[in-house]
Amino acid sequence: MARFLLQFCVQILTTIIFLYLYMNTTITLFGDGRKFSDINAIALRQTFVVSVLLSIFISLIYTGNFFLQQWKGALTESSSLNLKAAEFKRIALEAELESLKMQLDPHFMFNNFSTLSALIAEDQTLAQHFLEKLSRVYRYMIINVHKNIISVEEELNFANAYFYLIKIRLGENIRMESDLPDFVLKKGIPPITLQLLIENAIKHNTASRSKPLIITITADQNGDLLIENTLQRLNYNIPSTGTGLKNIESRYKLLSDRLPDIKEVDQHFQVKLPLMDLTS
Repeated sequence: MARFLLQFCVQILTTIIFLYLYMNTTITLFGDGRKFSDINAIALRQTFVVSVLLSIFISLIYTGNFFLQQWKGALTESSSLNLKAAEFKRIALEAELESLKMQLDPHFMFNNFSTLSALIAEDQTLAQHFLEKLSRVYRYMIINVHKNIISVEEELNFANAYFYLIKIRLGENIRMESDLPDFVLKKGIPPITLQLLIENAIKHNTASRSKPLIITITADQNGDLLIENTLQRLNYNIPSTGTGLKNIESRYKLLSDRLPDIKEVDQHFQVKLPLMDLTS
């Protein structure tokens, strides 16, 4: 604003001086002996006023154009900064998501090698069978763990394959039941989510033939995936790596605007997983 006022004053003063010199010079050269003081005062004032108004009008056009260009430049720069900020945020989120997915691989192998180690001590034939099935499951996991979202149908197939490994060790002490409509199977969830929930249920609950641990996978009335297990807590605490539920929640924070709902209901541990579109 100060720049505009200074420019305005300088322009008015310059216009007045220019008009005075111009008219004085013109009268001296072509005025047939007349002087500048001989000019009618009203006509002189009108000439000066019109000239000043024209000068102001031209100045306003120039200044308006200047501010318009400045505004366009600021708008373009702001848009560019917003795009860069969004790109940096996307890169950071992708890096965080990849970090979370990298946790799954060693976590999966550590827990299954622990099971394999126990089986070797108990039954080498069963351990060999377990290792063969584990290699197939792990191959399936390698293919899908690098995806951000996988269909519920594919994830359920993987969960069934993983549960088969559990059955080798626990037999009838554990059961898993699933009943999902087609529209739910076509939706998406983060990969290895069901496996982590199955593992979490087995890790923190007792399971016996007389009181089997039952895991159910269904859909609730809102179309969300509902995973429940009977609550049969162990009498002792098992050290936890914190990978399971925290990993699932962290990945949902990056991929969806809804988070899993985790709670205990009527002697059941219950996890509701929001479903996502595979195109998202």
